[in-house]
Amino acid sequence: MFWMELLRRNPDDPHAWAMVHRSLAGRPFVDLYPLREIARHDAPLVVVQKSAQVGLTELMVSKALWAADTALGGRGNVLYVMPTQNQMEDFAQARFDTAIQNSAYLRSRLQPEPPSRKRADSRRLKRIGPGYIYLRGAESRRQIASVDVDLVLLDEFDQMADGVQALAEKRLASSSQGQLLIASTPRLPEAGINALYLQSDQRLYHLTCTACGLEQPLRWEQNVDIERALIVCRKCRDPIDTSKPGRWIPQAPGNLVHGYHLGRLYSPWVKLPQMIEASEAPGLHAIREFYNSDLGEVFAEPGGGLSFDDLDRCRGDYAEDEYRGEACVMGVDPGRVLHVVIRECPPEPRVSQSFYVPPPSIPQHYIDTDTHEPPPGIAQQYGI
Repeated sequence: MFWMELLRRNPDDPHAWAMVHRSLAGRPFVDLYPLREIARHDAPLVVVQKSAQVGLTELMVSKALWAADTALGGRGNVLYVMPTQNQMEDFAQARFDTAIQNSAYLRSRLQPEPPSRKRADSRRLKRIGPGYIYLRGAESRRQIASVDVDLVLLDEFDQMADGVQALAEKRLASSSQGQLLIASTPRLPEAGINALYLQSDQRLYHLTCTACGLEQPLRWEQNVDIERALIVCRKCRDPIDTSKPGRWIPQAPGNLVHGYHLGRLYSPWVKLPQMIEASEAPGLHAIREFYNSDLGEVFAEPGGGLSFDDLDRCRGDYAEDEYRGEACVMGVDPGRVLHVVIRECPPEPRVSQSFYVPPPSIPQHYIDTDTHEPPPGIAQQYGI
């Protein structure tokens, strides 16, 4: 068998390991060309901006099981993090326990395995071969901080609070081969997974048109023929076979972080008519969901606010002198965290006198022009 021979020659190949030891619903594991390189990547940090249903979650489950089974870094300890512990416990049953039950090899590697127990019943900890897989929710920082591991996988990163990445990186400090894989569908431009992807070498998967020979990444606007419901070449408009092998090409090769963008157009399970219907749904929420979940791209509403780049361009060298006696302004950006900025006023002509502005509920003709106050009876009448 091809994959068994490849694994024999390359025992540290996580993709070959998965092809030999994993199965889905009793069928052999599906070999997806775009996922090969991501699975095999052993860089300290790999980020994947993705759509839903592209096979990446199974890749991350396989990589966790492989790392534990083969003792990555001499220990094989893995930390798999999802946004909440409730999500993780459901995920552990649906994905990890199913993966173990569907593989005779993994059942044999499950530790400890007395004759009376043949299934992985712990929702927070699995031991496969020499390694441990810790299954944690991102909201429990104490539980994340309590383990030292060789591989960290952050799944649905954009639903996690700030600081989880830094906390995860510290968990790898004692590993000789520490690896961090972060994946998520994007939510906001220049934030979360999109910010990490923009800092990376920004790899796009290119396919070659067999009709005209053009090598190209798949984009919704250029490669989808809505009338025919086909994925086509952007140049000659002939259909493109997405099951053929392609290659990842970095768009910013000078950046050190390895980053991938993977949309659903590359998936063998893509249902193009449904995607076309989703792309034409009315409302900004539906459009945003289509871009995020179907294309794996961010969506900025027209006039939807300032980008981080816009704000960066407003930076300046502001004085930190004593403001006592000087006019200054404060701006507050409300949200989960309040960001407060205090600045001195620009050198513009200042207002030389102050004005009394009466409460709008009291008619102006009641106000005394000398005292700027309403008569006592009127004040009481209006609740002042």
